[in-house]
Amino acid sequence: LLSRDAAFGKPADASRKGLTPRGYSTLRWIRVTDSPVPWSQRVAEWSGLTLDSWTSLELDSRTPAPVVVGEPVTVSAYLRPSAAFSVYWGVIPQDATGTALSGSQGSPEALTADEWQRISYTYLPQSPTVSLYPVLYYNQGGATAQDRLEISTPQLEYGQERTSSAIGGGSGT
Repeated sequence: LLSRDAAFGKPADASRKGLTPRGYSTLRWIRVTDSPVPWSQRVAEWSGLTLDSWTSLELDSRTPAPVVVGEPVTVSAYLRPSAAFSVYWGVIPQDATGTALSGSQGSPEALTADEWQRISYTYLPQSPTVSLYPVLYYNQGGATAQDRLEISTPQLEYGQERTSSAIGGGSGT
């Protein structure tokens, strides 16, 4: 359900297809040799994390994914922080006019420094939601301007469970 740019962790361009950092954070695309998946060595490196209420990372915010009321969607990604801190997923649902509705957020997930971990969040769309885009939020911890979070293979898919990461970040259903 994500664009190819977002699924490969590519920073967004003017179209905001891909990953868009908010707040004082920045994003760049880097190569790693120890990727959590065998088919990609590119990851997004998110830095400048602060407790500013706007420190977040939007995925495909200008091209939201279509959803069906009552049918769950699950967002997931592999994450590797340079220091221990917490993040959580959320979604910004939209109505048929593209107006943002009240967002929904998962629980904070504590990340272990220098380890790839896959976190996910499932959302059940309610009326009048017709589309949404996922958002990863920095929550708390020892993050400083030098700390970073690597993000690999974000995925948004229909269903209550995350599936194995797939090229393109799409849903198997």
